[in-house]
Parts: sequence; C-alpha cells; structure tokens
Amino acid sequence: MSKWIFLALMGIGCTLSIQPAYAEIYKCTGDDGSVVFSDSPCAEDAEIVKVQSSETGGGDLANQDPRFALHGSWRTGIHTYNFRPGGRFRNEQHYGGKLIVWRSGTWSLKEQRLTLKYTQSGGQLGSGPMNFSEGGKVRWAEDKQSFETRMDGDERTFYRK
Repeated sequence: MSKWIFLALMGIGCTLSIQPAYAEIYKCTGDDGSVVFSDSPCAEDAEIVKVQSSETGGGDLANQDPRFALHGSWRTGIHTYNFRPGGRFRNEQHYGGKLIVWRSGTWSLKEQRLTLKYTQSGGQLGSGPMNFSEGGKVRWAEDKQSFETRMDGDERTFYRK
C-alpha cells in the first residue's frame, strides 16, 4: 500500500514542479505610434513583456505581432523550416527518410511579407556559403496553424509541424 502512496506523491510532485517556459520580449512604441515587439531592447524605454511560450507559437502575442506566430517548425512538401526568434532559420529537405540537403540563413516578416535569405547550405551534395533570397506575402489561416505564400512564382502552403 505504501508503494502506491509513494508513487502517487511522486506523480503529484512532478506535476507541480513543471514550470511553464517564458520568453522575454521587449515592447516599444515607434515614432509613428506603432507598437513594435522585439527579442532585444528596441528603445531605452522598452517595456519587458513576459510571454508564456506555447506549441502554437507564442500565445496571445502571436495575435498582436505575426512574427511570433511564425516561430517554430513548419513543413511544406518535403521541406521542413525551423524559424527561430532573432531572425534565423534552417530549412531541411528529406527524401526517403534521409536528409538530402539543408540550408540556413535569416528571415524577416514585415508588413505580412516573408523574406528568406539563404547564407549556408550542406548535405549530400556538399556544403558551403550561398547568397539567395526569396520572399512573398503571407496569408495566415485564422488559427495561425498554417499560412500560404507565393515565392518565385511557386504557391506554397506551410503547416505547423
């Protein structure tokens, strides 16, 4: 009987010890009155906003600033994209369960336009620097779990992984 009580208490203890993850985000007001969110101080009077992270890409902050909805892993066709805070991303292309090629670089989302600038590549075909950019206007699904964009004449739908 004491074994079951011990296991129950351990389960309760583990549940209570789980802490939600928080990110420090800075909120500033631009000269034109627009609100700007950033992962680094954007002005001397920047207000620190604690945001509880979530699987859906940043909780309520994603509704205020779509850049935070983009954070995380997305898939489109055989490509997987991982958009990180701070504007870095990695793209992987898998075929038959094997990584064929990866690319990394920087991303930005301004006025609903997503721009990807590829700076490095690697994989089975070799590795090295690259200098290639593509971009397109983003159309979000209402639940922010997918978005569509047209890049280089290609219509793509990204799904949250």
